[in-house]
Amino acid sequence: MEDFFANIEPILNQEIPYLSDVQQKLLKETSIDENQPGTILRDFQTLIEFLQPKGVEVSSVNNLLPLKVLSELNLRLSHPIDTKLKRPVQKSYPYINGLYLLLRSSGIGQITSQGKKQFLVLEDV
Repeated sequence: MEDFFANIEPILNQEIPYLSDVQQKLLKETSIDENQPGTILRDFQTLIEFLQPKGVEVSSVNNLLPLKVLSELNLRLSHPIDTKLKRPVQKSYPYINGLYLLLRSSGIGQITSQGKKQFLVLEDV
């Protein structure tokens, strides 16, 4: 994971390119809310609410969400996945995995240590 952040940091520090008039017009005309242009905003909010107030204990090896919360979180999303696996892991739920990566890469979600345990918590703002 550290290699990922080392490789993406130069990209994130680049200046944002200028939007053309056509692109600006399109952006202004696009309706953006929790349901459109897709449900990612609503599902991201669901993940944030799921982590409040104390966060969730994550695996000690790669800091992924534990098996015991994946099914519950999946059911709360706008498009839950019906998996037939007996022991699904985080990558078995690609939408949860993508939301997790967005949460971590944005810095909104942080891993903290509490004793020997690791927790995914929301960054204090």
